[in-house]
Amino acid sequence: MFCHMKSCLLILATLITSQSLAQDVLTLPQVVANKDRVGVHLLDQGYSGEFSKRFDEDGRELGPDPKPFEYTHASFPSGKHPNVTADDLPINEIVVGLEEPASTGGFAYRAPTVAVAKIPAFDELKKLKNISDYEKIFGKFRGFTDAWGMNGEWHSSKGWMGFTLLDDGKIRVVSVFLHTENKGDGWKISTRRIREGVFQPTRKPPVLEKAEPRDARESPR
Repeated sequence: MFCHMKSCLLILATLITSQSLAQDVLTLPQVVANKDRVGVHLLDQGYSGEFSKRFDEDGRELGPDPKPFEYTHASFPSGKHPNVTADDLPINEIVVGLEEPASTGGFAYRAPTVAVAKIPAFDELKKLKNISDYEKIFGKFRGFTDAWGMNGEWHSSKGWMGFTLLDDGKIRVVSVFLHTENKGDGWKISTRRIREGVFQPTRKPPVLEKAEPRDARESPR
């Protein structure tokens, strides 16, 4: 990648033991340019911020926004995702590292946010009409979802988080959540929820206990 993405505001948590954490510390340009690393690596500095632009197409919130948080680690896949074809690009992502209770013997990593070559402007993202338009930007949806409905009408969702490295060393982070529906003529977008924010480099090594607010760590999203 630049690369594609896993999931969005239905944020996934992946438990990884401390023994599986790679030893080398990476800069963000190294994360973006990576072609052969695997596993989880600590970033040389944190990237902290929150979403400052918000768009809810149906006029209602689909859940609380994450409070200011800090990216602390880079994550690279050790194998191919089953939903990804051979010509798809690898996943280079940054994640939020959280300290877990000592009984787990490891860390939790949240908010997987994948490096993307170019993300359209916020107002342009609001105008995209098809699911495939977002897939062209962020790649195939790799998260978990389900479908519900009756009488031939079904509903589901897809989501992504992506980032681009800006010239001044900051990162632009974009979150897209799509509520989708199928009335017998294929899956289409029902409503969009889009978030955007610029995250600042902290200029110091990440501190796990400051990656997210304490109340966010104590209650699952």
